[in-house]
Amino acid sequence: MTNMVMIDNELGVSLQTGGETETERKIIFKNSYVYGEKDDLPSDCPETGGANCYCPTKYGIMSFGSNRSTKSLHIESASSRPCHKIKSYAAWNTKVEITDIEVMNFSTATACGGK
Repeated sequence: MTNMVMIDNELGVSLQTGGETETERKIIFKNSYVYGEKDDLPSDCPETGGANCYCPTKYGIMSFGSNRSTKSLHIESASSRPCHKIKSYAAWNTKVEITDIEVMNFSTATACGGK
């Protein structure tokens, strides 16, 4: 993945790959920007606050990885598990390369008080 801009992500960037072969896998993330909250974006909490406030913990970059026996690209049947859930063992021989990434606008707390 290259030349990407991520802004105000709750779970952050997490690149995954998978497959059945034993060949080397490589995940590349480069020449990109990862922004935390920005002042000119809508707030996660409306002015009324209280019970209507959504104040998640936010991350810039999550772990990258490779898994065996991954789900198909197009979901074929209903499942009680969320789409992003992976129930598989890790694949060996995976290299992750992260270069030229700028991570900005992260602090100890979000505007609504989340981590």
